[in-house]
Amino acid sequence: MKHLFTGLVAIASVGTATAQGFGQYHQQLDPPVRWSNLIQGDNSAIHRAETVVLSSQNDWEIYWKRMNGIPLANYYQAPKVCDWMFEDLVIIHAGLRPTGGFGVFVDFINRPSPHQWVVNWVLLAPSAGANVIQQRTSPYTIIRVQRTVGVPYFQSRTIVYQSYSGGHWGCNNGTPPPVYMVGKGGALIPYNPPKPDKKDK
Repeated sequence: MKHLFTGLVAIASVGTATAQGFGQYHQQLDPPVRWSNLIQGDNSAIHRAETVVLSSQNDWEIYWKRMNGIPLANYYQAPKVCDWMFEDLVIIHAGLRPTGGFGVFVDFINRPSPHQWVVNWVLLAPSAGANVIQQRTSPYTIIRVQRTVGVPYFQSRTIVYQSYSGGHWGCNNGTPPPVYMVGKGGALIPYNPPKPDKKDK
């Protein structure tokens, strides 16, 4: 199941928000790590938190069955989602959660050295008392990554958000909801992420 998170008031609760947008680059050394979103969902059969890099169709076939709770002996072909000559899949599972309202997405990928690249991902969590579905979920995200040299690492942060039920957010005029960082003394500070450099496009 694919999800698009809209109409949210977000409060960054861990770390400093660095929202560069999907598929952008951040603090890159040459060469940059190119990537794109593939699938987001909240109903995986894998209930533990884990991060995986897959580099072949055979590995993807096996993992696809695990994600969907299909016995490995059963014939079930996974979709062909990338060119394995040039791309890998990165999969992030946030683990079993007690309710709905949780989500996972990759914020950016940076290369701090020629020998490593870092996948920075975000766990979206509902605020206390939020009106969410009362059943367990297991959110995950899958992205395509250009095959690159170096060792992958994963770094996460959490954003707590609230649904907004009034006003015009999410309507045809497309006005986005405000986004806040938590400042000194718990004060909410409007956050305006910097626009990516043209050279990164």
